[in-house]
Amino acid sequence: METLIAEDLLLLLLDDESGRSTFAGSDRGMALAGALLSELALTELVRFRDTPPGWTRILSPGWNTAEVTRVHGAVSDDPLLSRALSAIDDNPRKPSELIVPMGRWTTDALLERLHQKGLIQPVEVKVLGVFPRTRWRAADRTREAEIRERIHAALVLGETPDHRTSALIALLSAIDQAQYCAAGGGLTHTDIQRRAAEIRAGDRVAETVKSLVEMSDDDRIPPP
Repeated sequence: METLIAEDLLLLLLDDESGRSTFAGSDRGMALAGALLSELALTELVRFRDTPPGWTRILSPGWNTAEVTRVHGAVSDDPLLSRALSAIDDNPRKPSELIVPMGRWTTDALLERLHQKGLIQPVEVKVLGVFPRTRWRAADRTREAEIRERIHAALVLGETPDHRTSALIALLSAIDQAQYCAAGGGLTHTDIQRRAAEIRAGDRVAETVKSLVEMSDDDRIPPP
């Protein structure tokens, strides 16, 4: 079954049994938005360029060292990628300027998509016995098992990941979740975090997500 990097990331962030998210709120939305931006880059619908010397501000490296432009004539048949692509025009944009507003709709859109694919199912619960809430439990764990196997191969066995797995690991590292997606081989969580950080190094999208997650809401660049 074909899935987007963002779908794979969300599957990893949902507990199969309880349906709880291991990483929730607006930060999760931005991580998923980053995954969509990574997908656009890997499918060559957008391109990155370094900010010209002298233009950078004294901020975290991932925050302000690259710009994103839409490849001329780029279109996608995938509705989520098309929606993400519509936010990007021919004028260079900082990744953060795209990720923050995109993060506001990605979670709900991806949950519905995974539900339609039969990978998760809604379960109605009451928080504190009073407040109704929908959680999403695993309905088919085959895809998630495949993802975890690839991550295990990269982080525990030391195999070189493909581009999509590398992008996924980089995003997991950015939100400090990689160590929960791979185990074994005598490695500690710290060992796995270090290996994931090595894969993340140089990934412009993941570094931007990391910077955004570490900032307060007031410090983030507002949508244009």
